[in-house]
Amino acid sequence: LGDEKEMFSMVQSGAITFSILPAAFLANREESLLGWFLPYLFADVKQAGQAVDLPASQYMLKNLQSHGVVGIGYMFAGMRHVLSVKPIETSADLGNKKIRAFPCPIFNDWWLANGASPTALPLAEIAPSLTTNLLDAVDVDLDIIVGLKYHQQAEYLALTNHMAFPAVLFTSNKWWHTLSSEDKDLVRKAYHEAEQYGIETQVRAEVTNLKKLKEDGAVVTDIDKNSFKEKAGPVREKYTSKNDLIRQFASEVKESVQ
Repeated sequence: LGDEKEMFSMVQSGAITFSILPAAFLANREESLLGWFLPYLFADVKQAGQAVDLPASQYMLKNLQSHGVVGIGYMFAGMRHVLSVKPIETSADLGNKKIRAFPCPIFNDWWLANGASPTALPLAEIAPSLTTNLLDAVDVDLDIIVGLKYHQQAEYLALTNHMAFPAVLFTSNKWWHTLSSEDKDLVRKAYHEAEQYGIETQVRAEVTNLKKLKEDGAVVTDIDKNSFKEKAGPVREKYTSKNDLIRQFASEVKESVQ
């Protein structure tokens, strides 16, 4: 149906009723959604899934209404890792390396903090860019590696686990206001059940995806995760200090997520 921008506009206009887009894209409109990408806020998908019902998480969804859409809930791909042409064992190994990163400010800040050169590329261009050495590494989740087989171009997998990667289900504001209160409640209830199922499914997929990749030749490298975690503090401070809702979200996660 088009790229993220086009699909968002189609939902705004009511041309399509629902869409699921990366929270990192929607953060270009609702800045508070960047809170989900604070590095090392979550240890795994299970922890990230525990945060969907936090007050701050729900405020993020409510704030989308000012952009003509209604946020319904979240869904998750896997945690983010680094897939590379050459082994990555510490943060320093990424110095001056070109890494494909999602086109979003916090991703750029994170990889710059690690000394890398973040590069925005469409998914279709990643494999040939790895093959021709235009890219050295990819910031990626295991779902995408398994689905698009990037490990055939870059075999080394560093399980950095540095960020969650949620998406948001949202609907047309125009359509939403045609519903009765009872129907709105039904939609939210139905999606909440699907949301929880999706989280549980993704937790299991993290295990099966890693097993598939190892069996298919991916080389999981031993890394010094602390060398990456040391870079997280300034990035987290930058975003929690600039947005009150991001700061509230980080605080609620720290207090309630286990």
